[in-house]
Amino acid sequence: MTEPAIYSSLNEAMRLGNIPWENHATVTGIVEAIGIQSFHAHNAYGIRAVRREEGPDLWIAYGDTSGFTSKEEARRAAPELPRWPDRKKGQWGVTHPENRHRDGGGTRRDRPVGEKCPSCFTEKASNGSCLCD
Repeated sequence: MTEPAIYSSLNEAMRLGNIPWENHATVTGIVEAIGIQSFHAHNAYGIRAVRREEGPDLWIAYGDTSGFTSKEEARRAAPELPRWPDRKKGQWGVTHPENRHRDGGGTRRDRPVGEKCPSCFTEKASNGSCLCD
């Protein structure tokens, strides 16, 4: 069995971990607030972020981040985001601005797929920028 990839940077992790461009600033803020020492591939999608200090890993996915030790830690890391308890692990998570969570009516909030950059292969933001910029 091969070991999961270790990414060289947060930008590489977000690009290869399928984190949408619209969530990059949010994820960067969370990572800076918590203090992360390394980023690892998690399955086909997402990132396992290992803390510098003691505590559970953060699990960064397309539309959310979980692994916060308390509601207060989640609030400090991402004060503007909705928080929720992860009852399976006794931890907390936050929902990113761009996500695939279902709204109250049970329908997905789909958005059109954007143009891909031919150089870095990421989806361009609505203003046309990408990871190459």
